[in-house]
Amino acid sequence: MQSKVSRERRTLLEALFFFLPAYLLLGVLWIYPMAYAVYLSFFNQDLMRPYQFNFVGLRNYLTFLTSDPNTATVLWATLAITGLAVIGSFAVGLATAAIMEKKKSRLIRALVIYPYAVPTVVVSLLTLWITNPTFGILTYAIYLVTGSKVNLLVQPTTALLTDVAAFIWKYYPFSTLILLAALEGVPVELSEAASLDGASPLQRYIFVTLPSIRKTLSVLGILLIIFGFQCFDILYMVTYGGPALSTTNMVLYVYQTAFYSLKMSYGSTVGVFSTLGMMVLTIVYLRTMQE
Repeated sequence: MQSKVSRERRTLLEALFFFLPAYLLLGVLWIYPMAYAVYLSFFNQDLMRPYQFNFVGLRNYLTFLTSDPNTATVLWATLAITGLAVIGSFAVGLATAAIMEKKKSRLIRALVIYPYAVPTVVVSLLTLWITNPTFGILTYAIYLVTGSKVNLLVQPTTALLTDVAAFIWKYYPFSTLILLAALEGVPVELSEAASLDGASPLQRYIFVTLPSIRKTLSVLGILLIIFGFQCFDILYMVTYGGPALSTTNMVLYVYQTAFYSLKMSYGSTVGVFSTLGMMVLTIVYLRTMQE
């Protein structure tokens, strides 16, 4: 009995030993920075005044919630970008997955998956090139249709939609791959039984296929929410949050506040709100999918 207990203890210690590097890496790269950001949010550190480091309690949080003139704009941009990005990536991914399930072409699959292999920096540069008001392909097509030259990046609505379109083009293959794997795992018998009961192809897809992959839809939704909420590089490179902060989400606002305005404590405060906001969105989505 004692020998068995000692073997189990040794096995546990060996498992902890092998997991220790991963836990240390997690602690150094995630837990410690997050804890330090929370700690810093209770002070007034400003790199323009390096000798000023006083405890201010909840003042930074109250400033963001009550007196920061950019809060409402940033929150709205965050919700708009995240919502449109998630819905667009999900819808395009579902449509392409349904097509790829019927068409077993390797060429089509390669073309659909290709955008996900392109670095986000390249996607951002392509977006700038396509929307260039002088020689951009998209702006030239708009000129042929309307007869007027437009700059899509100087108007808040079109700038936001341009960023979202770039995000969707980059991440819809991720949705496609996950949904395609889920669709190919749905039993054919369910669809055939519904067909015998007189259900149309659309009805079979909505009432049979989609409920069968509900768990996959939940996981995919959470991942897309995280991707959309944390979108930074496209917003930074294409519009830099402009015009008039219309494309500045919480993550980009953290960067602008902490590393451009050098207000480290206030930037940490916005980062804490950003993390809490992502957690709330995820919980609300999970509760909605479980109902």
